Amino acid sequence: MSMEKVEVKTLDGITLRGNLSLAKTRGPAIILGLGARFPDLDIEISTVSKKCFTPLIAIQFKQNGITALVYDLRSLGESDGLPRNEFDPAKLAEDYSDALTFISTCSVVNPSQIGFWGMSFNGAIALAAAVLDSRARFVIACCPWASYFAKDRISQLYTAAVKDRVSRLRGNEPSRVPVWTEKRSPVFGVPDSEGRKAYQLVLAAMRSAPRYDNHVALATPYLDHEFTAPVMVLVPELDEVSPPEQQLKLFDQIKGPKASLHLAKGRNHLGLLTARQAVKALRINTRPAAVTAASRPAVANTFFRGLSSTVPRANDDKSKAAKDPILAATNKAPEGVLDTEGRFARVDESLQIEYPDDENMPRSPIVQGRGGMHFKRTLAQFSLENKVTLVTGGARGLGLVMAQAIVASGSDLAIVDLNKAEAEEQAQKLVEQFRKENPGLEQMPNVTAHYADVSDPNSVNDALSDIISKHGKIDNLVTSAGFTENFDAISYPHDRLQKLWGVNVDGTYLFATGVAKHLMERKVPGSIVMIGSMSGAIVNVPQPQAPYNAAKAAVRQLAASFAVEWAGHDIRVNCISPGYMLTALTRKILDENPELRDKWISLIPTGKMGTPEDLMGPVTFLLSDASKYMTGADIRVDGGYTLT
Repeated sequence: MSMEKVEVKTLDGITLRGNLSLAKTRGPAIILGLGARFPDLDIEISTVSKKCFTPLIAIQFKQNGITALVYDLRSLGESDGLPRNEFDPAKLAEDYSDALTFISTCSVVNPSQIGFWGMSFNGAIALAAAVLDSRARFVIACCPWASYFAKDRISQLYTAAVKDRVSRLRGNEPSRVPVWTEKRSPVFGVPDSEGRKAYQLVLAAMRSAPRYDNHVALATPYLDHEFTAPVMVLVPELDEVSPPEQQLKLFDQIKGPKASLHLAKGRNHLGLLTARQAVKALRINTRPAAVTAASRPAVANTFFRGLSSTVPRANDDKSKAAKDPILAATNKAPEGVLDTEGRFARVDESLQIEYPDDENMPRSPIVQGRGGMHFKRTLAQFSLENKVTLVTGGARGLGLVMAQAIVASGSDLAIVDLNKAEAEEQAQKLVEQFRKENPGLEQMPNVTAHYADVSDPNSVNDALSDIISKHGKIDNLVTSAGFTENFDAISYPHDRLQKLWGVNVDGTYLFATGVAKHLMERKVPGSIVMIGSMSGAIVNVPQPQAPYNAAKAAVRQLAASFAVEWAGHDIRVNCISPGYMLTALTRKILDENPELRDKWISLIPTGKMGTPEDLMGPVTFLLSDASKYMTGADIRVDGGYTLT
């Protein structure tokens, strides 16, 4: 369960500890409170209160694009607070508000789309918390337990609570009573059968989690306010702890908007959302659209509490910054006030990814159903018929998919690759795919494969001569050969740096000048498309790749320089700068470094990586007459990455 341990500081100085599950993209968030200590041992988390079903619910929300915060209630588990095991509804409701302030500072959270979630005892607290804090845009209350003291002992409990308060004012330790016993609960109004089940869970919990304490300090509940946030209430049909009719009555008495009421048929209080049944039971729509649909207009002068997730120091400036989340984000605050300082804008120097050798390079499949005859009208200017196009690095990855687009657009093709055997195999598959997509067509495209070490001038010249001998000419060029590796700049092996520069920059230069010379000798127009990268304009994080970034910046500048130099020869030179594309090699890297995916897509405005097919249109456009007045341009295909 990819959860991040966090600390939330409350207004009265208590530290709440819990887990934060960050969604992949920016959007809503939900704060999950726990029930009245019904531990379920299916989930191995650090404390029993977080061993309940709640982590699974948090994961369910995360998978549906909603960031989720789960924390131990004050005085329970790993959270601070004295006396231990005290349920103070007023303070617990305030803690929801402070948790909201904390989570609203997360970069992936939209502060106007945060809500509360609670079950059983805390279901009622979540409802009260939404009254306290108007920033809460929705509430989900599961089997809310508004009247949880045992009715036959309520008078004695209140009397004991008052006596305990007087005793504590005199300096005595707080009174505590067992939550569950073998026969019944001395505190809660629970049927004996349910109490015995809870007691068995408690025994197991105490064996596996030493922090769990089967005692509670006395407190008084409250719930008599008007709600402004939409409410969702889940009612177990067979609930014997908090009778369904009581929950329905509570729902009917809620003043304000009512989002929905869900009856969980065949479920009881303990069985509503246990660890084994959590995902199955929670079939309500938790996608962001469902959350935002119920949101209300922003409230002016919203109550806002200063909050810090770090331990305060004696320094006055830092103390002020800790109380003011806006000041904490400025350079007036000492370093370390926020644990998010620069987190998503810095390089991780420990990350190293070496470009695999040819034997370990993943194969790229031919894309299905992307070309051939169709009946949707489009401009004839996009056609590449009667052209010969050369694609370097065309045996796999982006080069292969762009090569397929070129063939589908009517051009003959010359694939150049360091691995000639793979290039020959892919050339054959491209023709076979074209035949499938164009039944009855007699003339097939001429697709050939050629070897070249793009960094070697002699090898490049030999490849150009071989292509011209087989095709008679070259009209267009796509320089797709290139690779990246990840080492921090100081540790980067010099021989690999030279190899990277040789393939990415020298290879682009040598093939571009070679094809341009051929076009000038023929006195014909032509189009060259250089495959750069968004890395040529920005610095990627968290992976360190200074040489690659510099190389792709060089490619972009080569395209601009050649465009000006060769414009008089009617040779257009443009650049495509892709963002993160899910090639077979990228998939291999992400399989080995899964944390990279979430970091990458969290910085993409569209929230998604691209696929090689996303380059089929741009490359066809730049090679064709549809772009005949474009030269020196750089088209970024990055999902908006470089805009933010």
